[in-house]
Amino acid sequence: MSDHKNHNEISLPESLKRQFAALERRLWQVETAAAICIGLLGALGSFAILFFLDRFFETPVALRATLFVAAIVILILAAVRWSVRWIFLRRDWRALSRIVQTKFRRLGDRLLGIVELSNESKHDANFSPELYRAAIHQVADETAQFDFREAVETRLTKKLMIAAMVLAGLVLIPSLLIPTLGKNVFHCWIAPLAAVPRYSLVKLDLPKQIIVPHGEDFALDGSVNFRSFWKPSRATAQFEKQTPVAAKISGNKIAFQIPAQIQDGKLRVKVGDATRDVAVVPTYRPALKQISAAIQFPEYLQLPATNQAINNGVLN
Repeated sequence: MSDHKNHNEISLPESLKRQFAALERRLWQVETAAAICIGLLGALGSFAILFFLDRFFETPVALRATLFVAAIVILILAAVRWSVRWIFLRRDWRALSRIVQTKFRRLGDRLLGIVELSNESKHDANFSPELYRAAIHQVADETAQFDFREAVETRLTKKLMIAAMVLAGLVLIPSLLIPTLGKNVFHCWIAPLAAVPRYSLVKLDLPKQIIVPHGEDFALDGSVNFRSFWKPSRATAQFEKQTPVAAKISGNKIAFQIPAQIQDGKLRVKVGDATRDVAVVPTYRPALKQISAAIQFPEYLQLPATNQAINNGVLN
């Protein structure tokens, strides 16, 4: 009985099995690399966006959290996609045959046909093992000239690898040149809900509030501390929505001449990636409206003390 079963057993030639195994290894390499690149692009892209935004303003906690969650979601999706293809729904020889036939169209449906022949569980009454084997070996001989690994599409994976390397360079180069900056952005990215102030390449030393003459031009002086090789030469100051005023940076000093103001407002000073707000309080200059003298007479006059207005600067 077993001899009859072995006689009727149909299987693919070992050479064809090796070709399928080589194709599967190549698929695993390409799709694993693609999954890693997608995960890296998600993480590096999220980090790069935060790095870029932090150069202009203090990124809100909600936006930090959104960027971090987006990176985690992309990583999970890439891992799930890879797991479905290689753990839960791994391709069988039929699926591999379709991939090969998409690349080598000359094979038509013959490769898939012999794979299905080898997997038949029930045969017709007129089943002939010799005919099956002859058909399988004929197609196997035809496929011997093809390298199944060439059927694997690699263009998308190559593009993903290039994009990941470029993005990694954009993130790593400034982080290596200015380690403190890289650590600060990473801390803000990995712990978005933490109260981590952003690190700016320029530090401004300005008063929080200034009292200025009402309706008169006024000056604002401050100092600048450069924390890297980047040293901007100009600074700007803008009162509310008015036209910005520019000033040159001399050494580490800045001096603005601001137009006259009559209402309280906010003066925003920008130097490089640093921004500071200064509260401006226009105030009338003090004026002498009235002057009086307190007069106390000698005791022998027995007169009470009195106040007398001084008019025109003369006291009689």
